[in-house]
Amino acid sequence: IALRPHAKTHKSPLVARRQIEAGAIGICCAKLGEAEVFAAAGITDIRLPYPLQPSNADRVLALQRTARISFIVDDLAVARGWSQAMQAAGSRAEVLVKVDVGFHRCGIAPDPATAVPFLREVAALPGLRLAGILSHAGHAYHAHSEDELRGMAEAEHTTMARLAREARATGLAIDEVSAGATPPARFSLAVGGGTFTEFR
Repeated sequence: IALRPHAKTHKSPLVARRQIEAGAIGICCAKLGEAEVFAAAGITDIRLPYPLQPSNADRVLALQRTARISFIVDDLAVARGWSQAMQAAGSRAEVLVKVDVGFHRCGIAPDPATAVPFLREVAALPGLRLAGILSHAGHAYHAHSEDELRGMAEAEHTTMARLAREARATGLAIDEVSAGATPPARFSLAVGGGTFTEFR
């Protein structure tokens, strides 16, 4: 499982470079402004595990000149907006679909009956490349015990593994299964081998 540290914890290009030198595959940023700072400092693989509006296309296109940029989509209208913006610019955006595993802040419902058709629609949009699926068990910050944390980590893994398996069975290329939250990390890493490709 690759490590992609969240740079909002340190906001330092120096620390990010040291993390990458130590084996991290890249970083996460909380917003475009952070990504712009890190890209200007030479960080070349940046993920924004949050939805971005297509009105930010010019900023994303500028970032793409120096770094691999990826972000999430969880709404078809927004995904179509990105498709149109990228087509107009002659470019392509790398996206992951955010899956709601219990935090209920954003993300699509995890039921494969609705999630797999959503993934297929995103994958078919020109100007986008569906890299995979992504989750954030943010509700784990409110766990009251180790057992509850373990249960949340196991539930997230079960949900993401099932969705990845059922999507791949229909012919979709789900190259990445990304998860990340600090409280359940030790449990997520223990159960996620073979499913999670990265932990944030």
